[in-house]
Amino acid sequence: MAQETSTYGLRPEDLARLLETGLSDGHLPPAQRQIHGKAQLLEAMLTGTLPFDTATADALPAIVGRLCKDLLPLEGKSVGEALLDPGSKVEVLKRIKEYGKRIGQRERTEAEHAAGTAVYYGAIASALVHHDERITSHSYEYLRDAFRNLSGQPWVPGPLSRLLADARKACDRQSK
Repeated sequence: MAQETSTYGLRPEDLARLLETGLSDGHLPPAQRQIHGKAQLLEAMLTGTLPFDTATADALPAIVGRLCKDLLPLEGKSVGEALLDPGSKVEVLKRIKEYGKRIGQRERTEAEHAAGTAVYYGAIASALVHHDERITSHSYEYLRDAFRNLSGQPWVPGPLSRLLADARKACDRQSK
C-alpha cells in the first residue's frame, strides 16, 4: 500500500520555511545554507500538488461533468511525479509550467525564485522529452543553456536533473 503524505494545507513555500526553521543548519556556511534552502523548497514544490484554481471554482456549475479532470489535473500525482511521467498530458505540463512561473516571478526569496524556475523549466523539459513538444516561445538554444545550467545545480534532485539533461540533448538535436 502506498504511503500517503499530507502537508496539512500548507503551500510549498510555507512548508519549506517550516522545514528550514525545524532543521538546525546554523552550523553550515552561508553558501551551504542557501543551497539547502533551495533544495528544501524545490522538494516541497515537487512533492506537492498544483494549487486549486479559483477561476475553476467560480465556474464550477458549468463544469461539474469534468470536475475531476479540471480540478485534479495531476490525477493523484505530485508535481514531481507528473514531470517525470511520460504519460503526463501536455496540458498538465503547461499548468505546471505556469505554476512554476508564478512562484519564480514572486521573488520573495532567492530560494523561491530558484525553485519556481526549476519547476518551470522542468515542465518545459518534460514536454520536450516525453512529447517532443515545445511549450514555450524560448528558442532551443536558449532552452539548452537553461537546462545545462539547472541540471548542474547541487540543489536540483537527481531525477529532475536527469530530465533537464535529456531535454538539453533534445535541444541539441533540434538546433542542428
